[in-house]
Amino acid sequence: METLDSYRQVIPRWVLFHRACETMVGKGVKSVLSAPDGARGELDRLRRDWTANKSMPYALDLLGVALFSDEEPSLEAKEAAKLVFRETNEGDVRRELASVAVDRDAPLTQNIFSVASAGNVKVLRDRLKRFPRDPTTWMDLGFHLALLGNLRNARRCVAAAVGSGGAHPFILRSASRFFIHAGDPREALHLLRGSSLSRSNPWIVSADIAISDGFRINAPKVSVARGILGSGRYSAFELSEIRSALATIEFGAGSGAKARKLVGESLIEPTENALAQAFWAAGRGLVPGVSVDPKNRVNAFEARARNFVAREKHGQALEQCFEWLKFQPLSARPAAFGSFVAAVFLERHEEALKLIDLAFPASGNVGVLHNNKAFSLVSLGQIEGALKEVECARSISSNRVDSGVLEATMGLIEFRRGDVEEGRACYKRAYHTIRKDELLLGLLCYYWLREEIRIGSVSLADAGVSKLEVKSEKDARTFAKVAKILLKL
Repeated sequence: METLDSYRQVIPRWVLFHRACETMVGKGVKSVLSAPDGARGELDRLRRDWTANKSMPYALDLLGVALFSDEEPSLEAKEAAKLVFRETNEGDVRRELASVAVDRDAPLTQNIFSVASAGNVKVLRDRLKRFPRDPTTWMDLGFHLALLGNLRNARRCVAAAVGSGGAHPFILRSASRFFIHAGDPREALHLLRGSSLSRSNPWIVSADIAISDGFRINAPKVSVARGILGSGRYSAFELSEIRSALATIEFGAGSGAKARKLVGESLIEPTENALAQAFWAAGRGLVPGVSVDPKNRVNAFEARARNFVAREKHGQALEQCFEWLKFQPLSARPAAFGSFVAAVFLERHEEALKLIDLAFPASGNVGVLHNNKAFSLVSLGQIEGALKEVECARSISSNRVDSGVLEATMGLIEFRRGDVEEGRACYKRAYHTIRKDELLLGLLCYYWLREEIRIGSVSLADAGVSKLEVKSEKDARTFAKVAKILLKL
């Protein structure tokens, strides 16, 4: 299992404009939605359309937009949902969309995002007929097209948004996040550095630092960031991500005291992203703890998930991962982190698979997700399906650690289909690839030892282990000590 969690930076979030406005990041951008009644007016129009034309297409338009809205479900949305329930059968994704749109606690399923995004695409295209140069509408349309896996048309929408409103941080940060999603971080950095805001705006400079450091391309603009911090022109909220990004660089350089000071300052008035970064740092032992409670912070789903994992409340952490994915459906990280929690700490493989499938098609090109899916499938006895996922992961993944994790997954597959010697050979190859990563090594040894105990070749006493259980990353790391025993088999 793998989590995409060995390194994290405050890479800009790509969210719909109304979600950005919830946390002030979208403040100031010119848009048909920036008026106080803008977003509400759009929903009101769809409600009126539904009232005048009570049919399935109008119901789905209203429910698709309602799913991504932060408003409480309206009477019209509930009526539309009732029509969908009357005219569809059990298992129909339209029925599931209706359920989630009017009941935020209803379970998500694989195709809900696709159906809802298809409805939003239609609504947004209609809006562009009335407001053809509105940058936030173009950006939201690009978001939904990317969620549908249509990156070619999403790129066109992002370009139109930048052309119409490229001097605003919300547009530039969203566009940079699109290019990262499309596998082109250099283009993301080029876009940010070509802006007039590239040396003066904390939102743009923090994004620049996070991307250049996170993807190891170009030199981060550290001196520019320090100049902004010393200018006295910005609020603690506006500076939270630039401080967080610099802290992460300082950790990497071994300057722990400087890094911890910056983390503390980033938490004076943090964005949800900066707060999540602090919990990530705490989980790596880089800071002693996080003083800010994420419980009532807007959109702080990732921070809450990480906090629950640190407190070994894994069921609650998994719940937050589903919310995190709804907030960031174009990110693979919620599904990677959540499937790890579900499969390793809870052994709830069906939920791990559900979370991974929800991340497709938007993140179908992420090898970690295919590896984690293979792990849960073989754990449920579905060997052929697991083998297909491993092959898919191999066609995508290229780095050494990913190949080592895939070898470990193949080790489990070979054990489960009865080829013990090949299983051991796979685990040994994986060991030599990932032995410098203490967490991955501990997990490898834990699952390898579990298979040896299952077939009776080794006992807990032989391994010097009191119990075969992993409830935390600390537990996992303790199993690294049995590597010497396993390598002799």
